[in-house]
Amino acid sequence: MSTVQDFQEEDIRLVDITDSIGVYFKYLLQKFYIVIIGVGGITYGMYYYAKTAEPEYNAFTSFNTVDPKGIAASGLISLASSLGFGASGTTVDLLSGLYSSRLVFYNSMIEEVEVDGKPEKLGNEMMRVYGLDLGFKQIEGKENFGFTSTDISLFSRDEDSIANILYGIFTDAIAEVEYEVTAGLIYSNVTTPDYQLSKNLAKTIIANVSKYYEDEQISTASISYTTLNRKIDSLKAEIDWREKKIAQDMDRSIFNVKREGVFDQEFMRQEVSNLKMMYAEAIATKESAKSSMKPQASPVRIVDHPDFSTTPKYKSTLFFGLIGLAIGIVVVIIPLMLRKAILLGKEENALKEKLKTV
Repeated sequence: MSTVQDFQEEDIRLVDITDSIGVYFKYLLQKFYIVIIGVGGITYGMYYYAKTAEPEYNAFTSFNTVDPKGIAASGLISLASSLGFGASGTTVDLLSGLYSSRLVFYNSMIEEVEVDGKPEKLGNEMMRVYGLDLGFKQIEGKENFGFTSTDISLFSRDEDSIANILYGIFTDAIAEVEYEVTAGLIYSNVTTPDYQLSKNLAKTIIANVSKYYEDEQISTASISYTTLNRKIDSLKAEIDWREKKIAQDMDRSIFNVKREGVFDQEFMRQEVSNLKMMYAEAIATKESAKSSMKPQASPVRIVDHPDFSTTPKYKSTLFFGLIGLAIGIVVVIIPLMLRKAILLGKEENALKEKLKTV
């Protein structure tokens, strides 16, 4: 019996909900002109904005590296640590970190690039595009402020401050770096409102990544070369001392040499043999390090270069249209439904008061 009653109460609740929905729907139909004008107007406004908005420009770069000699790993890990980002030691992590490192970015800001056929520091071009030069134009004595330093260690206080702001813009809103495992390539996108800036920024950054990677290889090879030289000298001295000792023992009269001296000579000859093997290996490694100290072809292989892959990126009219529709629903339909709910509540309260007086 109670089960039948529960079903009846549930049916009543569902009917009430259906009736309520019907009431709100009829109300919206009565206000159709407001719904159409409001929701349709906001949707079209967002669509029109996306349709007429100026495009951004995306400079795409794909790159990787092939390091056949494998001599730079420890040096690159040291470089990564000095740049202030963690590294697991893999080439992918190191190159990705270098691409977004502060050191590479700061050095890129003082590079000369071509803007409208004229040479200009990249930092000054970026300041102009993002309007950061306007603040200086209002300060007496700094109307023509720009990057002038030839080395980041010589940055003025203003240059360092602006470089820090630009770096924040670069990492937060401009640059994206990811590794595509299947292709074995690192993909980077640099997106700005200006075609020349996107192209200049992307190609300067990748050029400095390549430069620092190569410089660190040479630096590591140089350190290895110096260390190996010391090791070779030490091994040579140990070999010479033992060979001299063996020669001296052989010159003695056999009748004056104790029996245990024979064993000492055999042991020393074995040591000399081992030391000579180590010496030969050190000489071969030294020659490899010596050849690596000479500048080679760039170790960073660029597959897609920004000079040929900078394209306009338009805003999606569909995406902004849907955003406009959602805003319209929130701004127009929901307030109308709330207004209807308030009216219904007032009518219900009035009915209750009337029933009390009867």
